Amino acid sequence: MTTSVACRRRHNRHQFPVDARARVEFGYPNPRGEQVSMRLRDISASGLSFLISKELPGLEEGRCI
Repeated sequence: MTTSVACRRRHNRHQFPVDARARVEFGYPNPRGEQVSMRLRDISASGLSFLISKELPGLEEGRCI
């Protein structure tokens, strides 16, 4: 089941083409934790949008990574 979240972004989004293979990488649950890499969809002045490739408990919309 999918859930819907109200969009809080108010700036233009700049999408990356799929063939660009843009990625976001970060340590989870903290910078020294497991390194995860996920496909970056777009970027704007208010943040990043990426596809979650596996369940990461505690990772919520709008969280700083």
